[in-house]
Amino acid sequence: MIAFITGKVCYKQEDFLILENQGIGYQINFDSLYARKMPTLGEEARIFTYQHVREDDLSLYGFADNEDKQLFQLLLRVSGIGPRMASTIVASLSPTEFALAIMGADIKRLTGVKGVGKKTAERMILELKDKIAKDMAPSAEDTEAIFSGGIALVGDGRSRLNEALAALQVLGYSSREAEQALARVAKENGAASLELDALIKQALKQLATI
Repeated sequence: MIAFITGKVCYKQEDFLILENQGIGYQINFDSLYARKMPTLGEEARIFTYQHVREDDLSLYGFADNEDKQLFQLLLRVSGIGPRMASTIVASLSPTEFALAIMGADIKRLTGVKGVGKKTAERMILELKDKIAKDMAPSAEDTEAIFSGGIALVGDGRSRLNEALAALQVLGYSSREAEQALARVAKENGAASLELDALIKQALKQLATI
C-alpha cells in the first residue's frame, strides 16, 4: 500500500493530476470538487494516497490530508459504495460534517451530496453507526477525568462528550486516541466553552499530532 507520495505536480486536470517522484509519474485521481484542495501545477507537495486494486484496474486516489483519506477508507466499508462515490463524498463533506451527519442521522445533509440517494444515506448511517459499540461510551468518571483540564461544554456536557467520542470513532479512531485528543483540547482551552462541532474539529487537529 502506498501511504503517500512526495513530488512535483507536472500535470493537472479537473479530476486527476500526475505527481513526479524520482523520474516516475504517478497518476492520482480525485473528485473534481476536490481539485481546489489539491496542489497546483508545478508545486512540490505530499499527497496522501489510497491504492484501489481490482482485476481490471489499479488506481491511486489522492487526498490533501490523512483525515480525508481515513474518511475515504471508512466509506469503502459501506456496501454499495465504490471509490468514485467515496471520492465525491469526501469532496463534499469534511470529516467533521460527515461524522455529525452519521451521528445525527441527517439524511438531508447526506443526500445533498451528488449521487447519494436516500437508500445509500440510510445504509451509511446504519452500517457506520453499528461500528460503534455501546460499551465504548465513557463513564461519568471518565468524563470528569477527560475534562479535568477545566473545559466547559455548553448544555449537556456528558452527552456532548459522548457524541464527540462517538463521532471520532466513526472516523476510525480508537476510544483511547479520541480520549487523548479531547484531553488535550481540554488542557489547551481552559475554561472556554465549546460547541460539539468545534470540539470535534479541535480534537481532529490534535489527532494529527498524536
